[in-house]
Amino acid sequence: MNPLLQSQVNPVPQPPPSQLEDYSWTVDSADVFVRSGPNGMNRFAPWGPGRAKEIDGASASASEDESPRVETLPLFPHPAISLPVPELKFDFRMTVTHSPPVRLKTTSAEIKNWIPIMGGTWSGTCGSGIVAPGGHVVHTVHNPSYISEVKMDYIMQTVDEPPAMIAVHVEASRTGPLEVLKQLGPGCQEGSDPRRYMFRLSLRMETADERYAEKVNFGLWVGSGVKNEWEFVFE
Repeated sequence: MNPLLQSQVNPVPQPPPSQLEDYSWTVDSADVFVRSGPNGMNRFAPWGPGRAKEIDGASASASEDESPRVETLPLFPHPAISLPVPELKFDFRMTVTHSPPVRLKTTSAEIKNWIPIMGGTWSGTCGSGIVAPGGHVVHTVHNPSYISEVKMDYIMQTVDEPPAMIAVHVEASRTGPLEVLKQLGPGCQEGSDPRRYMFRLSLRMETADERYAEKVNFGLWVGSGVKNEWEFVFE
């Protein structure tokens, strides 16, 4: 049976209206998003009734500039639960150099390239080392926006003796103004301000080396990057 039709035939049981009303609540958007850190990045404040206000220690005042109140949906799950807030901390910076791309596909919707990785370096809180030659990047550019997806697979090597070999998988996207994204192809010149576009990525690592396995095998890293001539730089 078609899943859509099945969901219409057998709808999910809903709580009675009286229960829905118990979970209807409003939040001040100034309470939900509070400024944190020297760069003014936003983070989520605790959810739910009775949560403490954390707006930079300032008392809330009614004014014309006060953020509007937002009516949450009745089915918002567990509004009284306060979830831990992820914190961003610097861990490492890495550069990945590459050679000219090999065109895999060209259609009206996208251009896909295979980009051989030639090397690179990295350094951070858990050590330092090089990026081993032999990895690759799959770079997909979508038309006509030039928004692109980047997937990398390669091996990074530590400076230990003997060195540890760590497999790295990166998934990233680049978005921004069209005139900026057009400048970011392989072989582009350095100087494109990374603040003019968004290069956001997630990274996973895996190794059988006991010296690093516990540190990297269960982690998930997020970061930002920049595209220079024949290299990616991210942290």
